[in-house]
Amino acid sequence: MDAEVRETAKQVTLVTGRAVYLDGIPDAKSKALKTQSARGLSFMKRRRWESAISRFYEALDHAECPEQSAALQALIGSCHFAQCRWQRALDIFVGSVRLADQAGDRAGKAHVLNYIGSTYCDSGELDQALKFHKEAFAVAREIEDRDCECRAISNIGIAYRAKGELLKALGCHEKALALAQELGNSLAEANNLVGIGLLLATKGATDKALEYLNKALKTYRELGYARGVAWALNSIGYVRDEQGDHLEALEFHRGARAQYRKVHDRRGEAMVLNNIGVLFHGAGDLAKALHYYKQALAIAREVGDPEIQANNLNNVGLVHRDRGEPEKARQCYEQALATARQDGFKPGAASALSNIGLHYAIQGENDRAIRFLAEARMIFSDIGAGSQVQRPTTNLRLLLQQTSRERFDAACVEAGMTREDAEKLAGLLAKQK
Repeated sequence: MDAEVRETAKQVTLVTGRAVYLDGIPDAKSKALKTQSARGLSFMKRRRWESAISRFYEALDHAECPEQSAALQALIGSCHFAQCRWQRALDIFVGSVRLADQAGDRAGKAHVLNYIGSTYCDSGELDQALKFHKEAFAVAREIEDRDCECRAISNIGIAYRAKGELLKALGCHEKALALAQELGNSLAEANNLVGIGLLLATKGATDKALEYLNKALKTYRELGYARGVAWALNSIGYVRDEQGDHLEALEFHRGARAQYRKVHDRRGEAMVLNNIGVLFHGAGDLAKALHYYKQALAIAREVGDPEIQANNLNNVGLVHRDRGEPEKARQCYEQALATARQDGFKPGAASALSNIGLHYAIQGENDRAIRFLAEARMIFSDIGAGSQVQRPTTNLRLLLQQTSRERFDAACVEAGMTREDAEKLAGLLAKQK
């Protein structure tokens, strides 16, 4: 049973892409605890999250110590995380950390702090993500848990990349890569190769990016990690599109979709469909772009993923805008905003607000436009998405040139800014060319 639990946990890691921390469960004296835990892990492996949660709660009834309870709560939280139930996952992870603290379980705490950081990162709370990943790193280093330390460094890099701080992100992924190679952790090595490859592509070094991504693809295939293969193929498709080879990019995206379908990962499939839509959108084929965006949206609704729903509603709106259908575009943006707000996905809400603001600016409704753009700018700033702040800022600067200072300040205050902050923003924008 002990060996079975550990082996299943390894397989779950290859399904979810997240390390599974068991902390005392395989060594428990209670047969019921081990049996229910093993069944829960087996359900996780098959992506049957609700069944897994039920088994872990049954196992909790037989927990013999706080360490085991903390580990089981972390597994339950991971099942909620997999279903994009971010707040529920966070609540459970916080309880897990509390139990680990009570037991003096530093290793368990470090692992769950990483989970919390990843949850904040996926929900768009990037500064919070960095806070928890850095705390996980500090604890892992203190107890010399080098695998956990490697994950924390890699996660910090992911958060910095999302914030647009590319040099910091690259430094983190390079450190994590070196540590993964030293530890012989092939999965972590491949994950960081992809991270570096995407950063190099963003900086324009696309040939070098492909070298890293192809190395990662080879490793994922050797590991039999289908989700990793899909991620690498999808990333190569993105780079090939950046290089202008749209047909080859499309083939890589289709290969990624096939891999996600192979492991019944509907969320991954939706992300690829969105990327295919972006590819056709960029090429000016609006009909095909709309076709793929709507496919991605349908799957996102099916699996209850607010991030992909909001992103695709925004993208569908952009297609309608480009087709000269502004009212249809606005309706899509408003649906994206409602979806993102309902589920706490702040980047999606800010993007929708920015799109709505630009819509009203084009229609000549400047006061409305300023309100929406100012709110978008505040959200992007609050979550630490520095790379996203520029778009609403640029449009606000243009609107300030067309609007009296008094009306500009009043619209910003209506958006939720203080009078002092509104005046500061107007002063900053007035100095820019």
